[in-house]
Order: sequence, then structure tokens, then C-alpha cells
Amino acid sequence: MGCTVFDLSEQNLTKILIYIYSLGDINCIKALLSEVMQEPNQNQQKILDEVFEQWRNYLEEVDDLCVIGVMI
Repeated sequence: MGCTVFDLSEQNLTKILIYIYSLGDINCIKALLSEVMQEPNQNQQKILDEVFEQWRNYLEEVDDLCVIGVMI
């Protein structure tokens, strides 16, 4: 077996934001997340919470939904 050589180089990355989500209308979620990404970090969860509450019409349970946001 041969050895794998990895290139350890530094990269100057600016804000990279990744959202992972499940279920829902893909185009609708993409559009919403594109808008939310423009907002300051502290506002993003608040906006998503408000939109989700409006969508489910304040019912206890409508559907399972998962949204994970990671900033690098």
C-alpha cells in the first residue's frame, strides 16, 4: 500500500454559510434561505421561526422539518 500525501495549505475564507434541510417545497425553501442568508446571523433563526409558524398556522404538529445552518 502506498502513502497518501495531503497538501496542507491555508485558505483565507470569507463567510461561508451552508444550510441543510429536509422536506418541503424545494424551490420555496431555496428562495427563503437565499433571502435569510442576506440577514445578520442573529436575525436568521428568528426569521425562519416566524415563517415556519405562519406556514404551520400555529398548529401543534403539521409535518417534520429539519433545517441546519453552519457558518465557516
